[in-house]
Amino acid sequence: MSQVYERDEGALTTEKTRQESSLHMNLTSISIPTTGNEIINELFPYLSAKENVITRKDAEVGNSWKTYVVPLKQKFHETVFLTHIKKNFADSKDYVTNPHNSDVELGHQTVDHVGEVVILQKLLSSLKFVSDYNDADLVLVPALPVTASISNGRIRNCRIFGRCSKRWFNSLAAEVKRLSPNSTKKHLFFATQDESQNHSYIRDKSKDPNNIVVTYGPKGGPNDIVVPSLNTLIDLQPKDWTGCVPLQNRSTFLMSNFRIRDNLLDRKKIQKELDAYKGSKSILSESLNPARTIKMLSDSIFTICPPGDLPFTKRFYDALLSCSIPVVVTREVKDVGKTYWSNVKYDGNKPIKLEESYPSTDFPLSDIVIEVEGSTIDNGGVMKHLESIPQHEIEAKFEKIAGVRNSFVYDLNGSTEDAFSQMLKEISTIVFHEE
Repeated sequence: MSQVYERDEGALTTEKTRQESSLHMNLTSISIPTTGNEIINELFPYLSAKENVITRKDAEVGNSWKTYVVPLKQKFHETVFLTHIKKNFADSKDYVTNPHNSDVELGHQTVDHVGEVVILQKLLSSLKFVSDYNDADLVLVPALPVTASISNGRIRNCRIFGRCSKRWFNSLAAEVKRLSPNSTKKHLFFATQDESQNHSYIRDKSKDPNNIVVTYGPKGGPNDIVVPSLNTLIDLQPKDWTGCVPLQNRSTFLMSNFRIRDNLLDRKKIQKELDAYKGSKSILSESLNPARTIKMLSDSIFTICPPGDLPFTKRFYDALLSCSIPVVVTREVKDVGKTYWSNVKYDGNKPIKLEESYPSTDFPLSDIVIEVEGSTIDNGGVMKHLESIPQHEIEAKFEKIAGVRNSFVYDLNGSTEDAFSQMLKEISTIVFHEE
C-alpha cells in the first residue's frame, strides 16, 4: 500500500493562499470544520514534512478506519513542540523526531517524556483522514499536553499536573468542545507521562469510555493505551541496531544505579544487600549520565528495576533496548493481583495491577524479565536468587528480548514494526470493538 496521502508540492504552492484562507475559515466560523488529507500539511507543516516514518503494515492498519482530526490551532501542537526544541536543546536541533549521537548531552526528561510528538507524527502518515466529522470512526485530538507543560517552564515542576499551563489546558478544553461537540464519538488523546501526573482535564478524559488516552501508564480508564517512553539514541534505533552484545562478552553481572529514597522501601533493602555483597559477581552501582548508562546496560547481563516513585520507569525500557534482562520485584496483592509496583510509601499510593502498568504484548512479561519475590527482597536474597538462575534460562530470556526489543522503541525511520505499530493495533481493536 502506498503512503496514506500524497503531497503535490506544486499544487500546494499554487493554492497556498486559497488553502490558508480556507483553513482560517474552518478554524473560526464553522462548528465542525473540514479536515481531510488535503489540509493536513497546513495544520502540521513541520510534523507532516518528514517521510518514511512508518512501515507499509502501519499504513494498512491505519487505513482500516476513518479518522477526523480536530483542527486545533498550532499552539496546541507544533508551536509548543518547536518551543520545547528551542528552549531545551542548546543548539535548537530536533532530537525528538530525529535520532541523536551518544555525544549529545540532553537534559533530564527533555526527550523521554515527549513520545506523544513522535506518535502524532507517525499517525499523520498512517491514518486515513476524512473531511466529514460524521463519517469518522475515530476523532484525533492532536494536542501535546506533556510537551506543552515541559516547554512552559522548569521541566519537572511544570510537567507534573500541567502546573505552568493552566490557561493552555482551559483553552484546549474550550476548543475541543467547540470543534468536536459529539462526545459519543471515540476520541484519541495523548499524555505521555505517568497517568497520575496528568492534568485533571486529561485524567477526566481517561475515565470516559468513549475516549482513548495514550499514556506511560498505568491505565486511567478502560480504553487507555500504555506505551513505552521515548529514546532517540541512534545506536538503539532499529535501522542502526547492530544486535545484542553476546552474553559471554558482557563484563557486568548486575547493573544497579538507582536512587535511594526513604519512601522506596525495596530500594533501600536491595542497596543494603548489594553494599554488603562479598561474592564474585560484578555489580555496577555508580551514577552515570544517560549515554554512559546505555553503554553500560549493553555490558550488563541483568539490570535491577526496583519500584520507584511511579509505576513507569525509564530504566526498564532502556534495559530491554540494550538486551539487559530487567530484574523486577513481584508481589501478589489482595484486590490487585500480580504487580511490579508495591512497597512504596506515600499518601494516596496503592499497588497497580501489572497489566495496567506496561504496554500490551502477545507474550507474558515474565518471558523477558527476572521476577524476584518481595519476600526474597525482605530477606536479602537478591544476589543468591540471581546467581542460582540456570544458564539456559538466562539465554532463553536473552534471546526472547533480542526478538521483541523493537516493540519497545519508536523507529524514527519506519524500517520495522515498533512500539507505535503495537499501539496502532490496539487502537484498531478499540475502534472495531474486537476482543
